[in-house]
Amino acid sequence: MSNNKPRFHVRPNDSVQRGFILTFKNEWRISVQFGDFCYSDGKDLAEIAIIKPDGDFYDISEYDQVLGYQTTDDVARWVAFTASQEG
Repeated sequence: MSNNKPRFHVRPNDSVQRGFILTFKNEWRISVQFGDFCYSDGKDLAEIAIIKPDGDFYDISEYDQVLGYQTTDDVARWVAFTASQEG
């Protein structure tokens, strides 16, 4: 690893926003959040955002940098996508 940034970051457990961020060897990160102020139902669906090594958000679609209401299978696919990007 090129720096001392944590690879796992867990948000505090509160009802406003719960979740975690994974940082990969390629320095891309994925944020998985669920809570009252997220695009989620707080238990079965979560929102994701992908952050590029330069700190900019990845455009998931033409208009969005955050993708809500993702199942665990969806999140797993986005984790694999994020980890496979070239740094």
